[in-house]
Amino acid sequence: MREADGPENYGQDHGRGAGTELDLGTLAAALNRKKFLIGGITLLAFVVAMVGVNMVKPRYTAQSKVLIENRDNPFTRLSTQTGSEPSIDQDGVQSQVQLIMSRDLARDVIKKLGLLGNPEFDPIRQGLGPVKQFFVMLGLARNPTQYSPEDRVLENYNRELLVYPVRGSRVIAIEFSSRDPQLAAKGANTVASAYLDALENQKRDVSLNATKWLSAAIDPLRQKLATAEAKVEAYKASSGLYVGANNTSITTQQLSELNTQLSAARSQQSDLQARAGVIRSAIKSGRIFDVSEIANNEIVRKLIENRANLHTQIAQEGRALLPGHPRMKELAAQLAGLDTQIKAAAERAARTLENDARVAGARVTSLTETIDQQKERVSAANESEVQLRALERDAKSLRDQLESYLIRNNEAAARNVANAAPPDARIISQAIVPDTPTFPKKLPIMLITAISALLLSAGTVLAREIMSGRAYIVPETGAAAVAPALAAPPAETVPEPGEAVSPPVAVVENPPLPELIPTQVPAQVPAQLALNGDGAYSQAVQAIVAEMRAVKPADRGAIILVAAPAPGVGASSIAVNLGRALVRNGRCVLTEFDRQRPSLQRLIAVGEPHGLADVIAGTAGFAEAIHRDRGSRLHIIPFGRDTRAAPFDGHAEAVSRTLGALSDTYDFVVCDMGLVDEIGADIVRRADAVLLVARGDETEPRTVDAYHLLKDRGAGTVSVILTPERPGMADAANDAGGLSQMA
Repeated sequence: MREADGPENYGQDHGRGAGTELDLGTLAAALNRKKFLIGGITLLAFVVAMVGVNMVKPRYTAQSKVLIENRDNPFTRLSTQTGSEPSIDQDGVQSQVQLIMSRDLARDVIKKLGLLGNPEFDPIRQGLGPVKQFFVMLGLARNPTQYSPEDRVLENYNRELLVYPVRGSRVIAIEFSSRDPQLAAKGANTVASAYLDALENQKRDVSLNATKWLSAAIDPLRQKLATAEAKVEAYKASSGLYVGANNTSITTQQLSELNTQLSAARSQQSDLQARAGVIRSAIKSGRIFDVSEIANNEIVRKLIENRANLHTQIAQEGRALLPGHPRMKELAAQLAGLDTQIKAAAERAARTLENDARVAGARVTSLTETIDQQKERVSAANESEVQLRALERDAKSLRDQLESYLIRNNEAAARNVANAAPPDARIISQAIVPDTPTFPKKLPIMLITAISALLLSAGTVLAREIMSGRAYIVPETGAAAVAPALAAPPAETVPEPGEAVSPPVAVVENPPLPELIPTQVPAQVPAQLALNGDGAYSQAVQAIVAEMRAVKPADRGAIILVAAPAPGVGASSIAVNLGRALVRNGRCVLTEFDRQRPSLQRLIAVGEPHGLADVIAGTAGFAEAIHRDRGSRLHIIPFGRDTRAAPFDGHAEAVSRTLGALSDTYDFVVCDMGLVDEIGADIVRRADAVLLVARGDETEPRTVDAYHLLKDRGAGTVSVILTPERPGMADAANDAGGLSQMA
């Protein structure tokens, strides 16, 4: 419901009260009056700064840069180092910065630069001044003569040395300052070189210490290894655990060989038995010649040839002789004898194979017994082999350790020479002799000094004006009175925003304030506040504001209705000036209900603004309807854009809800209602105060009728404001400053 510059702004100015606003014009005039003084102080400060920076001895700063990186390579890296190179994080870079700033490195640099006895770094080179001696006597400063020369120089050295890591990199910047540019460049380069030497010496010291330790550890380790190996050999001899081929014991090898012989004997036995069985089967089946063992026998082969020749003779003789012929019988007998010989040869071969098979079986039996005996010997030797393996493990461990120590000792000894272990940093930027001093920066110092003097002198002038009270806007309550307007505007004319601030009136020095003209109030009308058009009416204005503050409820804002019994009495002007007066006492909003005579649109910057009727109709919100008065902090809600003849008819509940929302937000809600007979009874009953603006005499019939009409519609407090009889006098008085300046 509030605008950005709306009721929130009241909390700052309202607490001051009237007469506590700063007058920017007065402050500007004060600065204008003192412009020559301010300018002179500024110029003097500029000249003093210029002389000062030219008298100060310049200081020069040189910078060198060091890159932190791992510089080991395959030729310098130890053979025992495996894996990737260790990474260097920001914490590691910060650690290197602290190393560069260490005291030991500083002592080395001080010696190399020859800073001992240098007047710039040695505080007692030129002797102690009287001021220094005085502070030393009081104990406020240390006596440099009580410290060693290096400690005396060390403090100034640390002040001139600046070491910092470059953001987002592994680069360290080393800056050294001195009055001598040559010394500044040499100092930065010396610090960087000393840092690299320290890293290299640290690596060399590590290798040297490792060599000493390894050399001392190798000889005892050799003796332990010799003792362990002697134990192994002695145990082998005592247990008979000799090792043969393939690093296995002799008993195990013998068992393996016996198993091999047993397998061969069993194979041979099976083969012989199978071959003899085949021959026996061939003999039984009469197919002796199909067996290779018989067919390949030399004797059998000759018998078979004789048998074939005999068959040939039988065939030849059978052509001429019968089977019963003696010759044929002789040949048949010879053939039978040959068959008997062949069969006998086959049986002899079978018996031979069977005998060989029995021999192979006996060998199998013998080998089996031998293997069983060998297994017993192997089982008995296993326990001794377990102890032997333990002794061998101890000896092997000592042997491996000795070999490792020997390798490391040789590598460490090789790295003890110069340049064998490069430092993990390198200089990437050497410091050069600076030709421009870093202090003082003449132009910036002179400009800053001049600007500071300008601001300080101007601030002093403004502070004096504010402390004296001349910079505040003081209301004219009694010391100055506002005379009647020189040219009165027409009746019912709302004053422009600027008219209330600078009215076209004549102001006199301490004029007497005329008393308000007392009026006889009839019985039917309560006491009124009369605004005398012929003079100032500050007391009446104060009485109106005091009465409105008195009727304000504690839990919400006061709803004030301003109405007139007839047009042309200046009710709108009274409403505007009352709102501008009440805004000095709290948050105030001025609303307009009079559609026939709208006048608040002229007080805001918007051409056709939304207003109260649009809010009631629901076509606009409070943020669009609330506007700022161009001449004060008053908030204004004009009638709006609604073109209906009676936009509030039938919207009594909406009007009541809108007034309630405004009273919850503002301290005072002033409503320009127009004519009395157009005001609804529901609005009258909700109002906390009603101001009836009339003209002329309080006994005017229309004034009396309007008063009774308001009371009949439920009005609680009704105050009658009588404006001057002459046309335009009320507006003239109001435009002359009236309520807006007298509140």
